[in-house]
Amino acid sequence: MACISLAGVSHTYPGGIKAVNDLDLEVLDGELLVLLGPSGCGKSTTLRLIAGLESPARGVLRLRDREADHLPPHARDVAMLFQEEALYPHLSVRDNLGFSLQARRRGWLRWRETPVASAPEVRERVEQVARRLGLGDLLERHPAALSGGERQRVALGRLLMRGAGIWLLDEPFAHVDTRLRTELRRMLRGLQRERAATAVYVTHDQAEAFALADRVAVMRDGRIEQVGTRQELYERPVNQFVAGFVGDPPMNFAAGEVVHEGGTARFVADGWSLRLEERSKGLEAGRRLKAGLRPSVLQLDDTTNTQEGSIRRLGMATAVGEEWHGETAYTAIAWHVAQRQEPVQCWWVKSPASLKVEIGSQVAIAVEQEPLWFDAVSGERV
Repeated sequence: MACISLAGVSHTYPGGIKAVNDLDLEVLDGELLVLLGPSGCGKSTTLRLIAGLESPARGVLRLRDREADHLPPHARDVAMLFQEEALYPHLSVRDNLGFSLQARRRGWLRWRETPVASAPEVRERVEQVARRLGLGDLLERHPAALSGGERQRVALGRLLMRGAGIWLLDEPFAHVDTRLRTELRRMLRGLQRERAATAVYVTHDQAEAFALADRVAVMRDGRIEQVGTRQELYERPVNQFVAGFVGDPPMNFAAGEVVHEGGTARFVADGWSLRLEERSKGLEAGRRLKAGLRPSVLQLDDTTNTQEGSIRRLGMATAVGEEWHGETAYTAIAWHVAQRQEPVQCWWVKSPASLKVEIGSQVAIAVEQEPLWFDAVSGERV
């Protein structure tokens, strides 16, 4: 069942900036969905619309089967975790954690028709959350005396103290180092499952998205391009944008056209060509396409020998760079066209551990599987 539903939702900021454009999205009860996309694509605005910090110009927003377009934030059963910790600098960790419950107890704010905790209950809940997050020895400190990771754990603790069923997280770990970010992600994921909360997490970092998400929604220009699991987005992207945004190094693309010669169909691009497999022979001659190939399905060799079997030779290129990603090395190669002096395109290719490639050397490029095909105009997958 959908816990959060947006149907045809749009939002325009003053000056005519359309941040969210006819957006459709459903978040299932108890799942962690990540909004992934480049800066300015509308991720944070979508989060603010769900929270009630912004109002949709049109469309319908539903939270747990009731329309929430005009509900104030305190009535939406949501809690937010921001990129900045947003802690009260003059309050201790203990008081920061317990602020929302203390404010309710004293009548300063209300958000749900639930029993108000007594002072001993507030203290007990603060200490429970502090122990859970490893903050038990820091309760009397103020934010200025905490490290960045400790402050973010306090902010996460405030989200837990809120007791909301929907969590909205806007790049909360962007300013902490890689090792600590991994630990905070693990902690967040465990707490979300433990509380059976529905969570929407915003990030532009695909590694973070894939580490956390049950499903990922890829956004561009205020719209959802595709929603799916990590494997679906990587292996079955619906268009060129999703294919190019998901993957590190990114997918290689080349524009070209289908040519039929003597009963053989080939895809011809600048600098290389490829005989089409049986399932792609139906592509009509002259059709303009873009081929998409992951670096992991390409191979390089420092010889000009054609390799047989499932590996098919594309052509010769020049090695122009290299990167090392953990256990895998990648080489940047540039295709050349005889009529041009400058390389027309650069690709990333997986490098075998046994092969040392010198920058500037000529290498043979081979492919292990058929490319993904995209329409050259619309970018949609063929």
